[in-house]
Amino acid sequence: YVDVHYYLSLLIFICIYILCVFLSIPIKPFLKMLAGLVFGLFLGFIASLISATIGAMLIFLLIKYSWGETPKSYKNRLLDQFSLLVDKYPIRILIFSRLMPIPFFIPNIAAAILKVKNSIFFFCTLIGIIPMTFIYVWLGTHVNNTVFSDSSNFIDSKLIVAIVVILMMALTPVLLKFRCFYM
Repeated sequence: YVDVHYYLSLLIFICIYILCVFLSIPIKPFLKMLAGLVFGLFLGFIASLISATIGAMLIFLLIKYSWGETPKSYKNRLLDQFSLLVDKYPIRILIFSRLMPIPFFIPNIAAAILKVKNSIFFFCTLIGIIPMTFIYVWLGTHVNNTVFSDSSNFIDSKLIVAIVVILMMALTPVLLKFRCFYM
């Protein structure tokens, strides 16, 4: 079907991806790998990057403009500190939150509630999701190039590097917490 209706398939994929991000359905890694598997590295990467950014932007705008006023301080000390960090360093905090393996909807909602500028949210999301998007799309492409082409070289150095990077990204919050605890 994809070979016969390539552009329609790409449009359907993009719409499904945007909808999944908008509704916070946690299947983004699978969709990224599917993009690499079906559309290849370049087009799969671009489609995933654009779709995730549009979906995040849509939910961000919906929440931001329908939430109402943001309190100046919170009763919860952690929320108050986070709000101050976002006010002082919105770009750093948003890019860091996109690099961390936390649910994708959390930065969308937090940034919307804290009334981050639209342009800052858009560019931080676009830039912040590049590394993990590329790795997952590459994994899908790797599966396509090795498993479906009868290659016996599925586990190679590139796959190991990709898995190590994903594991390092997943362990970063734990390592940061451990570092802060002992300093």
